[in-house]
Amino acid sequence: WSVSDTLAYSDGVTTEYTIDCQSLNLPFSEAFTGLGIPACWARQFIATNTIHTWKVVKSAKAGGEPNELVSEPIWDYSDMTRIILPPLNTTGITSLKLRFKHKYEHWWGSVTLRVQSSTDSLIWTNEDWFITTAYSNIGPENIETTINHNLNSEHTYLAFTILGNSMAYTGWYIDDVFVANCTDPVFSITTASNPLSYGSVSGGG
Repeated sequence: WSVSDTLAYSDGVTTEYTIDCQSLNLPFSEAFTGLGIPACWARQFIATNTIHTWKVVKSAKAGGEPNELVSEPIWDYSDMTRIILPPLNTTGITSLKLRFKHKYEHWWGSVTLRVQSSTDSLIWTNEDWFITTAYSNIGPENIETTINHNLNSEHTYLAFTILGNSMAYTGWYIDDVFVANCTDPVFSITTASNPLSYGSVSGGG
């Protein structure tokens, strides 16, 4: 919680960690192949009479393969809900690339979907990617964005965050999360073949 100059106190942030983990080395990927929140992920929310809304379900609405992560609201007002990736070791790193698939299903009203970063999972910085939803569904689509804050740290936390009334949507689906150093080399492979007798392969990076 926080307190203003007029001694007005904010609502507290509730955090649920699945396990206390050491920071992971990059690259990091998660495809949600199991049916529970993966180890070392965490959930936060600010709400009245609302528990966490994040879970893994047997669907593929974000455009990947089953299973996938989803925030499905419980029908009570919520100011914020957040799912936090495991802590990542970004020592010596100045920029990250983040890729994920997602789909947003509208109900009514508007919320803001964001990617955020932190070094303590308490104070969060908005990163470049965000969407303020209108009165329509979004996706499925593939997102690639950069992380430029809270890096060069033994503990960097990234989060998918929903700000606003949780009753505005029926689900935000996320899958195939990938995080890497922006300076990591990218390789491409092209192939060509003659169906009669031979083939060739070339690559570059």
